[in-house]
Amino acid sequence: MLKNYIKTAIRNLYRNKTYSFINIFGLALGLATGFIMLLFVNNEYNMNLYHKNADRIYELMARIEFGQEDAVWEQVQAPVANVARESIT
Repeated sequence: MLKNYIKTAIRNLYRNKTYSFINIFGLALGLATGFIMLLFVNNEYNMNLYHKNADRIYELMARIEFGQEDAVWEQVQAPVANVARESIT
């Protein structure tokens, strides 16, 4: 039974080469994109979990306004660390 299904599938692949290529390529592209997204999300969730107090880690960002536009930077100046340390504890 399974042998007949495989034979039929192979025959259809050979008869409709363009349609088969589009379907297989789309499936491969979708799976690759899904795996890459899964790896990215997994990496983001597991960031800094090896620290003892991982739930107390925060990220400081600088928000600066340039006229009508806002810019958000992931880097802040060094004196901000001292101010944050004093205000948090």
